[in-house]
Amino acid sequence: MAFGKRSQQAAPPPPPPPSPTKKPVFDVLLGHVKLSVWENDGQYSKMYAATIEKVYKDQTTKEWKYTRSIDLKDFLAAARAFQMAYDTVVAEMKQGVRISNNDPNAPPGDDVPQGGSDGDIPF
Repeated sequence: MAFGKRSQQAAPPPPPPPSPTKKPVFDVLLGHVKLSVWENDGQYSKMYAATIEKVYKDQTTKEWKYTRSIDLKDFLAAARAFQMAYDTVVAEMKQGVRISNNDPNAPPGDDVPQGGSDGDIPF
């Protein structure tokens, strides 16, 4: 991979967030990295897509914010989150059973596996 000068073009606008009524089939939070897997009906089979974001606290406003930019120190957490998502989706496809950590009967707060030690992230 060659590292060169950055393009002077503006970044494309981010896509709109997923519909609030649709929930991801899998969520994981490792440190400050959150990955969500979304299931969609394709023409011939189920399709899966992932969104990843970093959670951080703005030092000026003290508000929690999200970014799609992952720092080098978070690369391994992002890789582990993708591995967990891949393993879950492949297991679901092999078993033909939906594996979801969004069980409506699960206790509150049980839907995101916690992998980090920073307990003050707001979810």
